[in-house]
Amino acid sequence: MVLTLYKMDASPPVRAVYMVIEYLGIPDVNYVELNLLADEHLKDNFLKLNPQHTIPHLTDGNFNIWDRYPNITGWLKRCSEHEFYKKGNLPGLLEFRRLLKEYLSR
Repeated sequence: MVLTLYKMDASPPVRAVYMVIEYLGIPDVNYVELNLLADEHLKDNFLKLNPQHTIPHLTDGNFNIWDRYPNITGWLKRCSEHEFYKKGNLPGLLEFRRLLKEYLSR
C-alpha cells in the first residue's frame, strides 16, 4: 500500500517525520507538497482528510493521521516488521528511538 505524506519542506515537524521515513527506508511514500502560505491546507479536499488542517498529515489507505508525534511513534511501532529491524540492527534502532524520544520531549 502506498502511503501519502502531505508536507511543506519548511516545516520542522514535517522534516522530523521525513527523517524517520528516510532513516527506516520506508518504500512507496507519495509526497504531496502543500503551500500553507497560499492556504492550500484550507481547501475542501484536504479538510475532508484532516479537519484540523495541519501538517504533517499521513494517509495510509483509509487511515488518516496528522501531527508529528503520532506519525513518528506509529512508524517506530511498525518498524519491528521492517527490514532494518530484521537485519539485526537492534542497537542502532534502540539508539535512534532514544534520541527521538529525547527530541520529542522538548
